[in-house]
Amino acid sequence: MPQVNRGDSGRHVLALQLRLRNAGYEYLRGTGYYGSNTLRAVQSFQRGHGIRASGIVGSKTWHALVGSLPKIATTNFMGEPAFGIQPGERNEYEVRVLGGMLMRVHPYYGQDIFGGAARGVYDAPLQKAVRDFQRRAGIRASGIVGPKTWAALDEVISVSGSWGC
Repeated sequence: MPQVNRGDSGRHVLALQLRLRNAGYEYLRGTGYYGSNTLRAVQSFQRGHGIRASGIVGSKTWHALVGSLPKIATTNFMGEPAFGIQPGERNEYEVRVLGGMLMRVHPYYGQDIFGGAARGVYDAPLQKAVRDFQRRAGIRASGIVGPKTWAALDEVISVSGSWGC
């Protein structure tokens, strides 16, 4: 993982925030922007793990955050999908894969956006969630799911430790 600093934004920051959230810093919402709340959580985490509380997330901090997780929680054993999904898509397998990945990301689990995914339809509520995720991950919020969106989903789920059951 790359070094992450205050003021950064995008998928690495989103992954960091959601990992910290899962580690007990529940006030983090996963905005994808490294601001004052993220800095406070990072410094607290660093102090608690014997790392100099600089707020800079480098290899020591990443290792303490993610290296302690079991492989089952951080590995997508199926790999990133090789297909794209356009709004209105009606491919049951592809849309269910998307729904299955998105439901592992805060704040989407437990929301009522997966009716279309269960029916194999990339409908408006699911598209809205994808566009929101894309914005938070620093991707153009088109609702089109391609390589950048799949890679961001995979990274965020892996770093947050959400691949496990």
